[in-house]
Amino acid sequence: LADASVDLIFSNLCVQWCPDLRQTFAEWGRVLRPGALALFSSFGLDSLQQLRQSWAAVDAHPHLIDFLHIQQIGDAALKAGLSNPVLDRDLLQRRTPDALTLMRELKQLGAGNAASERARGLTGKRALAKMQAAYEQLREPGGLPVTWEIVYGQAHGSAPSTRSREPRGTSVEQLRATLPSRKG
Repeated sequence: LADASVDLIFSNLCVQWCPDLRQTFAEWGRVLRPGALALFSSFGLDSLQQLRQSWAAVDAHPHLIDFLHIQQIGDAALKAGLSNPVLDRDLLQRRTPDALTLMRELKQLGAGNAASERARGLTGKRALAKMQAAYEQLREPGGLPVTWEIVYGQAHGSAPSTRSREPRGTSVEQLRATLPSRKG
């Protein structure tokens, strides 16, 4: 897209999958016309806290993506040159019958563990059973709690002189670094 050619960007629950949020926002700033609007939502830091806590009882490896704190999202927007970012959040809680059902739902959404420091290979049966037992300790009437923090944001395109000078595009090396290894 050409510089300053877009009047509106709308992104619903997508930016949390971007490996470099500041670079994403910088690209938005490049294509937005001055004063044009960007509206977005993202999962926040408190999302899936019960599942994260249950995995922490197993080992120190990250088993879930690290969602950003609302302040980190706002800071990324400012540093990228977007103007007047305003963010808000909601905490939503639902119930799931068991941990495996939740994990299957996450997999169906395509929400795998993209953390570069995650453990490689398959999770063993003992580790999975230990995580399930830890999650079961949180059981409430109606099932196991699942918290989702939804961060809502808006920002505006700024004048060209205030835009971030981030490099355009993504290199092949950056894309490769975000993909899981296929080594056996």
